[in-house]
Amino acid sequence: MVRPNVVQLVSIAAVCLLGCSSGSGGGATGGTTGTGGGATGGQPGATGGTAGSGTGGAAGAAGGAGGGHGGDAGAAGGASGAAGGVGGAAGGASGAAGGVGGAAGGAGGAAGAQACNSLINNAPVVNKDHDPAAPPAMTGGTLTPGLYYLTKMVQYNGENGNTAHQETWSFSASNTFDVVQLDGTRYSGTYAVSGTTVTLTITCPAAAAGRVVASPYTATATQLVTINSDDANEAHTFTLQSGTGGSGGAGGGAGSCTALTPSGSPVSEAAGTGTTPTPVGGTIATGTYQLTGWQVYSPATPDTTRSRKLAIRFGSTSFEVAGTDSNASPVNYTGAYTAAGTMLTTNWTCGPTGSVQQGYTASSTVLQIFNPRSGGVEVETWTLQ
Repeated sequence: MVRPNVVQLVSIAAVCLLGCSSGSGGGATGGTTGTGGGATGGQPGATGGTAGSGTGGAAGAAGGAGGGHGGDAGAAGGASGAAGGVGGAAGGASGAAGGVGGAAGGAGGAAGAQACNSLINNAPVVNKDHDPAAPPAMTGGTLTPGLYYLTKMVQYNGENGNTAHQETWSFSASNTFDVVQLDGTRYSGTYAVSGTTVTLTITCPAAAAGRVVASPYTATATQLVTINSDDANEAHTFTLQSGTGGSGGAGGGAGSCTALTPSGSPVSEAAGTGTTPTPVGGTIATGTYQLTGWQVYSPATPDTTRSRKLAIRFGSTSFEVAGTDSNASPVNYTGAYTAAGTMLTTNWTCGPTGSVQQGYTASSTVLQIFNPRSGGVEVETWTLQ
């Protein structure tokens, strides 16, 4: 829905605070194919743990000292670990195949099987903005413990990449952190601040344990801004949603933005059937809609234990959304929106901050909103009352 993914909730390399463009590891990353001892795709990485196993890909085994880098996601493996990816196989005593997103296990197990935290990802899906100027200087400051959403990404000095991200972070007063990302990947660890640098040390999953990432940062009472550890021209803004004292946070607590209340029945997630739909756009009719369906398409899987009761009211350029989510805080937000082509763009005015872009399909009585999820897609169905 047009919200900070209030009802929905990549590899290490795609954790924005931890670095968004590269990863390294001893095992391998998926890709096309790697054979023998040579390395294809990506840059060499450091060796990983002992014997690991990975998932994904057609079959590959990778080992030795040559890690793959390949695209947006790297992975850590072991001296004889298996590595997956997008259909790739890698082999040889010292080679690995690079690709767009491989993952490899470490120390005897598949890293993806380890659940590091139980955060719910209610953050908005954020795309990158671009600014020809130089990035702002980071000034350090006191990092307020609490729950943060990634709300903005900006590339400076003429860079023009664009990848969607959705991240929810928790920083504790005892200097631990947890994060969950767009595809459900989770990490936990410890953090420390010194001068203008925040340093993260990963403790979970096991395949990434011990990785240390340092980023320049600026902290205020309600925001944390960091420079991507992999790209000095990219800044990420995280907005505090709740502090250690409870809920509320940036923009006001639930109930402060709109008096709208839902009248429909709670809706649970369900597995989508048939061909995965795609957004086609259309004219969004003004009025009040109730959430009437929530389909999750493969390879993503639904959380059938989760239910939501939500309403959304569209004006000509503004909207309100409110209701409940069994796995999250109450929803109560307002914003402005534009619809062009097949994309619905939301700019929040009360509640969260930042903007969100989502695919949509509208008829005279029904609105469907599309969100990426764990390699698949989820489709919210809203019916005009």
